[in-house]
Amino acid sequence: MEGNSKIESEILEWVNKVRTNPKSIIPHLQERYESFKEKNYKKGEKWIATREGDVAVKEAIEFLKEHPPQKPIATNENMQAAADEHRNDMSKNGITGHTGSNGSTLASRVEKMGKWKGGVSQNVAYQQETGLEYVMYWLIDDGMATRADRKNIFNIAFGFAGISAGTHPKFKTCAVMVLCGDFIAGEGGKIATHLLNDYEKNGYDQLGVNSKVFNYKDMQASLKIDMAGDLKKDWIPGAVACRTEKSIVKDGDKEKTMYTLVYTMGDGSIERREQGFDYIVPNS
Repeated sequence: MEGNSKIESEILEWVNKVRTNPKSIIPHLQERYESFKEKNYKKGEKWIATREGDVAVKEAIEFLKEHPPQKPIATNENMQAAADEHRNDMSKNGITGHTGSNGSTLASRVEKMGKWKGGVSQNVAYQQETGLEYVMYWLIDDGMATRADRKNIFNIAFGFAGISAGTHPKFKTCAVMVLCGDFIAGEGGKIATHLLNDYEKNGYDQLGVNSKVFNYKDMQASLKIDMAGDLKKDWIPGAVACRTEKSIVKDGDKEKTMYTLVYTMGDGSIERREQGFDYIVPNS
């Protein structure tokens, strides 16, 4: 089923507006915030029910006031194909969520075209009428404690996206946005050499071993083995990258080296784990 290219372009435009200038969308959020009555906001002549009410909108505004600008994302035909596949499925079969009517997953849809790295994730939404409304929906992320959709929009690891919008038999409209870090299309993706992207240049460890790019499942297995071996690090299930922070601390008249492992999770959140201390032997 054919998508709505106008809405798709609007979504990309607004995603990049908020990535490069997070405050740019605040006036629209503020207008919605001021329209609330209890947990309903007014849209035209209709009242729209929410789970959290104006609290979630206010929280999104405060988040955007403090978030630093970052690079825009670019479209990618392979991410577009994955987004189109799932959106077509929803438009035709009336499903919702991230799993296809045939049991397909985000990973299985993306990996038909090649291999991704640097993380891959997906936002879906329904009942919105413009690209602005879809992006506001994801930024507010009403009822979602993790704010995963918002984190996806601002995830520094993501540089590419595919966006598909269209109709839905139950909810009238729907949209899918698939995001990833890097991608190698076709059979070449299976034997591709490692891609050094800006994410890793900023100090994050390689997403893969032996100069190979892995899909998520293979990558997790390989990194878990690698880190438990030579690296002596504990791997957290669901992490997509890890970097090490080192600091020197005083312990009485001695100095210790403290290592903190900083994991980036698949949803963009950060988990920190403190490593043990090593004493520094003073020079005699």
